[in-house]
Amino acid sequence: GLIPVEVNLILLAVWEVGIGVLFISGRFIRFAALAAVVHMLFTFLPLFFFPEVSFSQAPYAFTIVGQYIVKNLVFLGALAVILKEHKAKNTIA
Repeated sequence: GLIPVEVNLILLAVWEVGIGVLFISGRFIRFAALAAVVHMLFTFLPLFFFPEVSFSQAPYAFTIVGQYIVKNLVFLGALAVILKEHKAKNTIA
């Protein structure tokens, strides 16, 4: 790829830890949620670019990698709730 695998892993770790720290701190919640949404959307790319890794029988039987990717739909739902609640809280205040 364009970026060496080792660098990709470090960047991904920094991205995920940064999102976690922002959520735990309670500051910049909107930014953290949007960064998490971007991250989750990018995790769906292997379903389209590497279907042989994601499916044992496309499009119905997921491999463990595919299951891991699709479970992010739950996280996207939770992030949508967080963004909605954060917006409601800030418009009232």
